[in-house]
Amino acid sequence: MTEIPSLKLSDFHPGYQFLQYQLLEQIGFGGQGFVWSALDTSHNRIVAIKFSEVGDPEQKQESETQFKHQGNQLLRLAHPNILPLYDFGSILPIRYLVSPYVSGGSIHDRLVLRSFSSADILDYSVKIASALDYLHAQGIIHRDLKPSNILMDFGDRLYVADFGLARIVAETTQALHTGHGTPPYAPPEQHTMRELTYKSDIYGFGVMLYQMFTRQLPWNGEKSLGLQQLYSREEIPDPREINPDLPSDLLNVLRAMTSANPAGRPESATAAIRLIYGAFGMPIPAQQSDITPHTESSIDAEAMLRQSMSGWDPAGGGTIRLSLSKFALLDLEQREAEGGTASGTDVSAFMLQNALTYGYNDDFWWPRIANPKERLSIVSQLLSRDNKVVNERMVKHVVQDEQIRTLKTKLPEKMSLAFLEIAYRTDDPKLKVQIFNTLRTLTPAAKQWRETALGKTPDLALATLALEPPPAGGDAAKLIGHLRSQLAVESVVKSAKGEQRKSALLAIREAAGNLPGSIPQGIRLEISFEWLLRRLFDQPFVLLTVYAWIVLGVALSTGIRTFLAFRLPEILDSMRITVSLERGIFLGVIFGFGIFITRVIVERFPESNATLRIGLATFLGGVFLNIALFTYAVLMTDTVPQGLLISAGCLIISLAYAIGGLMRNRPLRMILSAVAVMAALAGSWWGHLLLARSGITMTPIFFYEYQWTLMQTIGTMLVVAIPMAILGNFGKLSPESE
Repeated sequence: MTEIPSLKLSDFHPGYQFLQYQLLEQIGFGGQGFVWSALDTSHNRIVAIKFSEVGDPEQKQESETQFKHQGNQLLRLAHPNILPLYDFGSILPIRYLVSPYVSGGSIHDRLVLRSFSSADILDYSVKIASALDYLHAQGIIHRDLKPSNILMDFGDRLYVADFGLARIVAETTQALHTGHGTPPYAPPEQHTMRELTYKSDIYGFGVMLYQMFTRQLPWNGEKSLGLQQLYSREEIPDPREINPDLPSDLLNVLRAMTSANPAGRPESATAAIRLIYGAFGMPIPAQQSDITPHTESSIDAEAMLRQSMSGWDPAGGGTIRLSLSKFALLDLEQREAEGGTASGTDVSAFMLQNALTYGYNDDFWWPRIANPKERLSIVSQLLSRDNKVVNERMVKHVVQDEQIRTLKTKLPEKMSLAFLEIAYRTDDPKLKVQIFNTLRTLTPAAKQWRETALGKTPDLALATLALEPPPAGGDAAKLIGHLRSQLAVESVVKSAKGEQRKSALLAIREAAGNLPGSIPQGIRLEISFEWLLRRLFDQPFVLLTVYAWIVLGVALSTGIRTFLAFRLPEILDSMRITVSLERGIFLGVIFGFGIFITRVIVERFPESNATLRIGLATFLGGVFLNIALFTYAVLMTDTVPQGLLISAGCLIISLAYAIGGLMRNRPLRMILSAVAVMAALAGSWWGHLLLARSGITMTPIFFYEYQWTLMQTIGTMLVVAIPMAILGNFGKLSPESE
């Protein structure tokens, strides 16, 4: 054995990895010992581990030999009513014994809750007697038989436990015993440390049967029968004084089983039970011939699930009825059954509630609830101000659930407050951002500023969070703007100055579209101007990229048009090529700027009124397009434009790009722009032709040869419209898409 002096019983905690066992929870303690439930990761099963600590260093080696001998004896036991031993060992000074975890508690636990019928007691007594006789045949004396050492599962199967290690394992509430026995059940010879025999177990069996028939110990536990018998002729009281329905002969049998003289006791446990049955006037049932050792099955888990869910209302949240150990056992069975498919929505909801409560395999059970609204409902039911750890666990699930974040549903106020509380307490900036974004997604935006949004305290806490460094601070500020809490904005203004305050107010302004009127006008104007500048010039590389695409589109359009319309006989004449490039680039830069301005106004201010954006963009864009064409005519063609045809065409083009800026479908935007450019070109040219017949001179956007056919003219116009429409709509300028 490897000695690790630093290992202590006090080192153990939930989640501790002891060898291949991951500890779940402490289920018993007392003296020098502890009992823990654990997941055996090697065999994928839930077990109970009993730990004890060797005290006297000089006795370690001597007791270690005895420990190994008795442990090996127990490993060989095989009886359906004896709890088997899976494993044992020492990592001195710690000793451990591993056995199955039995979920139903003990006979003692059940006696506390209810009485047993005589039929049940007789049935249990036969099984206990069979187990005792088997132990005695193996040369093992139990030494501490009592109701808390008789374990039961949810299928009402019974197991005698904690035998044969009286001198090694300390007593705990889970029936680890001391070697001296438990006083109310110990025979006189055990109190005086005399040699124990198999009949010593029959004595304890008799006291235990008295307790099972009456639901109390002799003299209600105030006196120990074995101690009384050391100096008196005291006998066990008549059980009919408590339960008059019992047969009169039962007293004689119990007094024989608890005789002070071992020779007066029945020869075996089965012989004693034969007498008990005789007192009831019944023959003892035949023993099973196919006695097999304890085997694990899903029957116990199914019974436990049915009992735990009885009376549980999934809609109302119900009560979590399972301990962590029981849930781990049930979780194991459910996940293994049918490849992890639970047997119903209610079962999955019940399992998820437990999993979230304990943080045990909650990642597995979370997606087992297919409907995201049901997942959100379960979280809402479990939220509690008293359990912040569970709250944070659930919040993490919600904010990482993409299906929940796409729900068109209002987040309950209790849940919003819990989310905000987690954000205020956690040191994880990523979790804070996720919480703020989820609250913005699932909480409807307020239509106007209000005094408070979530309440005075939550709003002030949100204001404090908004002053934290980015990105969490910025997202908290956007949430303030989304909720439109006037109190939170006022708190930001009062609590900070300089760049910290400016950043928070800018984020609020961006989310809300404005600041409340209670904020001083000077601050509102400063923030609005700063916000406008940032929107216009934020991410300059994106701006330059989009502008470059627009310039390229206009340059190609006008360059090709110039090349086709140039009056030179040679198609590849150097002057034709040079002039086409020169005019294409020139008009691309200045005309493209007008299209660019139109798109920036519409796409960079999505929270502003759409009609206002379209009107402003159309006007300013039309002005810049008009200036571009006027400059082009004067500098490139030595002419001064006359009339309003160019201005009208520019407004049509800018309007098309402005409306297109509201569309998410890019091909549709391109088609709209192409149609508008064609309409502007064709309209100004045919307007020019019609007015010319009346002697009125109106300059079109572009001139074409008068002798050209209709197809030539339309073809040239298409050459201008298509590249300008396609490349002029490349790139994304809206802030949410960056």
